[in-house]
Amino acid sequence: MDENFKLGKVYKNKRRFDELLAVCKNNNVDHWTIESGSTKTVNSDFRNFSLIEKRFNKTHVIKDVNKEVWKIIDFVPKIKGDYMLSCCDSENLSKCKPGASIFGFDIKNCYWATLHNLGYINYEMFIKYIDPEYKNARNAAVGSFIMKKIYKHYMGSYHIKEDNRIEEKDIRLSYVRNHILNHVWGKFKPLIDSIGGEFLMFFTDAIYTTINVNAKEIYEYFRNEGYHVELKYYDLDKVEYLNEYNNILVQWFDYEAERKYKAEKDEKIKKGIIYNKLYTFNRRQYYNI
Repeated sequence: MDENFKLGKVYKNKRRFDELLAVCKNNNVDHWTIESGSTKTVNSDFRNFSLIEKRFNKTHVIKDVNKEVWKIIDFVPKIKGDYMLSCCDSENLSKCKPGASIFGFDIKNCYWATLHNLGYINYEMFIKYIDPEYKNARNAAVGSFIMKKIYKHYMGSYHIKEDNRIEEKDIRLSYVRNHILNHVWGKFKPLIDSIGGEFLMFFTDAIYTTINVNAKEIYEYFRNEGYHVELKYYDLDKVEYLNEYNNILVQWFDYEAERKYKAEKDEKIKKGIIYNKLYTFNRRQYYNI
């Protein structure tokens, strides 16, 4: 069925996409919507068109990665997901006062490096898409391994629900994703255990600690595991317990984001460009406790 569905003209402007979709609905046009990740496609006799979120517009990266993985898909073992994407130590966090300085150790290009380290992509592809402009596309490529396609059928504005269907990805691709996430968590977990009372929180590809840890040792640990780490400094803004949700909210001030914002703003002003971009330098994360 997939070959019958086409992206058609691709829009990054949601308003124009919605206008065309409204034409289908208001004129009783027989059409399908196909949603997959950051892409939404409409196919009809009227026309075919798609909306792709601007931050995920480099879809060729996803295609190239999947093509590379499929070359070895028959050799991928069945791997069960055994990982965490985030965690914190609420007791250690409770000892930190607002304004306390903390460290953030952020693995650069974490999932991309892991794809390469585990042999799923070759070195040429690793280098080809290593630039920051591909960051969202690289992460989306890993997410695409479990991405579903949701098909919905409409006659004008009437939803023909009995025609709905969901297309799952090949189960072997989920093993690849599990392999990647297991591997990353497998590098952070021993470190979290070893630093004990200095550990504050972990999220995806970064670990946050008190400033009492030996930063050089942590840097060397990750380098020996095949990763490059950036050390960042933050100020803890607040730790708030949300009992009704059994969650803890951690908020911290990001000096690096502030520095980049000011540099970008100064550069725009020098060029005579009006700069009205708003930015908050407080980062926040919710953790289950």
